Parts: sequence; structure tokens; C-alpha cells
Amino acid sequence: MAGFFIFTNMRIIESFTHGQCLVSILKMNSKFIVKIEAGPYEQTFKVDEMDITNLGNLKKVLTPEFLNKVQSRFMAMHAEFSEELAKVI
Repeated sequence: MAGFFIFTNMRIIESFTHGQCLVSILKMNSKFIVKIEAGPYEQTFKVDEMDITNLGNLKKVLTPEFLNKVQSRFMAMHAEFSEELAKVI
């Protein structure tokens, strides 16, 4: 059946903060989803459960160095969006 998807419930496994970011780890359809939010911006990383077999291994990826890079991208996102928004308002 084309276009037909079966979704299971998405559930939050864990949440924590890093600086001004909220990091949520979710699980849905055999994937871990890492959702990182800062203000109105969001970055999402999807990892197949076969690649990282448990939450402990996934958390090893979420190092302070990685999360600092994510925060830098948020700052760049904000600067770029603000620049474009200023052109129209």
C-alpha cells in the first residue's frame, strides 16, 4: 500500500539540559531520536536502533564537545534567520 505508514507511539526516554539547550532522547519505530532545542530553534538526529543498540551507547555520543558544536549551530541559525527576517520587517 503506497503512502501507508504504521507509526508506534513516540516516547521520551530521557531529557536533560546542556547550557541553554534542552536535550530530549526519544524512541519511535526502532529509532532513537535526539531532539535538541534552544529557544525557537530545533535540531534533530535520528539513529537506527541497529547502529546504536542501547541508550548508554547513544549517551556516549552526546559529549560536551558535541553539544557545544550544536550550540554553535544554534547561534549561526539565529544570526542567519535574524538577518533574513530583518529584510522583510
